[in-house]
Amino acid sequence: GVVAWTQNSQRGLREVSGPEKENFKREYDLHREIRLREFYSKMTCKGAEKAGDREVYVIEAATADGLTEALYFDVGSGLLVRRDVTLQGTTLQAYLEDYKDVDGIKVPFTIRRVRSDFSFTQKFDQVTHNIAIDDAKFSKPTAD
Repeated sequence: GVVAWTQNSQRGLREVSGPEKENFKREYDLHREIRLREFYSKMTCKGAEKAGDREVYVIEAATADGLTEALYFDVGSGLLVRRDVTLQGTTLQAYLEDYKDVDGIKVPFTIRRVRSDFSFTQKFDQVTHNIAIDDAKFSKPTAD
């Protein structure tokens, strides 16, 4: 879309722009993981390392607008298990866990997001592909 917005209890409703908007477009794209080549103009393998209890390949991915992200892929499964992105001086780590097969596609059913000042976890009971969603669900709310 053209307009990006966020709403939470700490900062209220606000539009986002610039690098933050570009990051939102990448972060919340429903097909993000299969469009990595479109999002990153350059990707470099930095080698293998330990991340927690697993061996991972670390990929440094750079966007056309200069944002650099670290992507961690499990050596055994090839699945993306972690992403680190620094935006406006703050690093956000996303841990993708509990992958399950949904219609032949591996999907993380738990996503933990960790920042220095807060963290939150999203846990999904069910994932369904290709359902109709009313466009009104994506409309920006009116400010109170």
